[in-house]
Amino acid sequence: MSVIRGNSLLALVHRTARNQTLFRHVTHTAQYSTSQPTTRTSEELKNFKPVYKLPYIVHARVLCRLKLYQTAVVLCLTGASVATQADLFFPLTVCTVSLTMLSIMGEFFRKLIGILYVNPATDEVRIAHLNFWGNRKEIIRSINDIVPPSDIGENISDAFVKLKFVDKSTPNLYLSVKYGRILDKDLFQRVIGEDMNRQ
Repeated sequence: MSVIRGNSLLALVHRTARNQTLFRHVTHTAQYSTSQPTTRTSEELKNFKPVYKLPYIVHARVLCRLKLYQTAVVLCLTGASVATQADLFFPLTVCTVSLTMLSIMGEFFRKLIGILYVNPATDEVRIAHLNFWGNRKEIIRSINDIVPPSDIGENISDAFVKLKFVDKSTPNLYLSVKYGRILDKDLFQRVIGEDMNRQ
């Protein structure tokens, strides 16, 4: 009888320990999912007010797309030249230059900020920029996650200013106050952490 009670007690202890582990896992997952929301409803996105716009972002998108098409054409022509000619130096040189320019332009354009939105109620910034293929991409970060340009030695009056984030997983982006339009000065100052009246 004591053996049966001992086995029952042991089974109860194992079951309780397993349930506590499962409970801790579920609680941790719920906390993680609520702290980092991945999707926003259209109603939530309406609360973001545009504070900065780069008018030339459309031109940058067109250039980015043209570079992709040009690279595809050059690769096809290079393949045809390699198949039909003995001299490979010229077609391979043209192909290498084209691929190098594509990677440089793609890297720059994907970090170029087109529009900044701010939600004054939540102190969040919605940043629209291009990806490698020239399509629009958006990220949402807290204003507190943005390092002021002056703290990293950037001058806001330069042609392009680096926007750095506290979270190292977010890549640096580039902002152009010189060529862009500030739509709301006060909210823009909150984002970059500088007094625009001194510029």
